[in-house]
Amino acid sequence: MKKFLALMLTAVFLVSFAACTSDAQEDITLSAFSVDINPSILFVIDEDEIIVSFVLNNEDAEIVAAELDFVGLTAEEALALFIDAAIEAGYIDVDAENNAIFITTEDDDDLDENDEGMPEFAKRLRERAEAEFRAHGIGAAVIIGTLDEALLELAEQYDIGIGRLRILQTAVEIDGELTYEEALEMDMKDIMAIIHGSHDARMATFRAARQEEAKAVREEMKENVRERLEAHRALLEENGVDIPDYSAIREAFREQAEAHRAAYEERIEERRQQAQDRRP
Repeated sequence: MKKFLALMLTAVFLVSFAACTSDAQEDITLSAFSVDINPSILFVIDEDEIIVSFVLNNEDAEIVAAELDFVGLTAEEALALFIDAAIEAGYIDVDAENNAIFITTEDDDDLDENDEGMPEFAKRLRERAEAEFRAHGIGAAVIIGTLDEALLELAEQYDIGIGRLRILQTAVEIDGELTYEEALEMDMKDIMAIIHGSHDARMATFRAARQEEAKAVREEMKENVRERLEAHRALLEENGVDIPDYSAIREAFREQAEAHRAAYEERIEERRQQAQDRRP
């Protein structure tokens, strides 16, 4: 049952909000979404849906993303890469038919049982997740909702949406001294500054202290499920299902990330100059 719940508690929490992290970025609108498969990660994206930073929320996420850098990828590419890495590490069971991703948005209370009124961005994330599972030949459902009772209780307690609560939760955990009550009173741009602004320092700490250990655990976990993955893929090929070359796909993602990152840095530099020019 515990393993079943770990597989089922896969969630993509989506919330959008405006934020300005500095004069150089004052015209850039940032938003965020989180992915939970027990491994939990929060992605911050810019107005072009390019990943500008991310938060590894637990040890399982550190293991899954031990060798990955999502900055520069699109939101959909990052989601696909994270799912692929979770499958390789064994966090998603290739033999099970009850895997699921739950997508929860800030406006989830307004959705009916047919998901009417779902934001377009959430629809695209759901479709990309479904496509990724199909490509792997894995049975999975992508559902609007959440099974996290603790989050549901907190959201009800503070009378806010699940998506926004998840963002505040991340900021509270990163800051260390900030309380939920204080976070609720803050502008979202200030919440984003806590999350996005600490990215470089957090990743430097992770790489120095825990990345090598996480990589070693990831390789051991990959080895444990390698035989099952190979058998699963062989069966798919026998049935005429084309299996994508995920090593090539990951390399293509890295190349795209470099191009996106260069374009983002160029845009930031241009806006930094514009901000300086506006100063008296």
